[in-house]
Amino acid sequence: MVQIHETDALWPLRDVVAETGVAQQFPLSVQRRLISETARCLTPASTLVTDPAALLSSPSHVQWAMELIGLGFSLPIEDADTISDCIAVYTAWLLDPAKRPWALRDQSGSEFEQIVWQVVYLAFRSE
Repeated sequence: MVQIHETDALWPLRDVVAETGVAQQFPLSVQRRLISETARCLTPASTLVTDPAALLSSPSHVQWAMELIGLGFSLPIEDADTISDCIAVYTAWLLDPAKRPWALRDQSGSEFEQIVWQVVYLAFRSE
């Protein structure tokens, strides 16, 4: 369980689900599909939606998407296209504040970077 404290970068997400890693419980085939489709919708070059950032309008939406995108970094190398999409999402969010999810647009650059790195860490932690 992730504990979010007032001093943490994840403080804006404190009211969302306390348990993380739910997607990791699904079979790899399901994870691949969830991650792939989510990343394809959120990439700046998405042809599936006109404004990817508008899809994530609440902290719980962002938490859900970031958990999936973070998990995408641990996919097998056969999923290089999906991993590349995950990288594209985070790259866009980190380098262009206008492409960040609406729920996080008020975060400063360093606060947002901490949130992203926290989610990446959660994706790679061993239990």
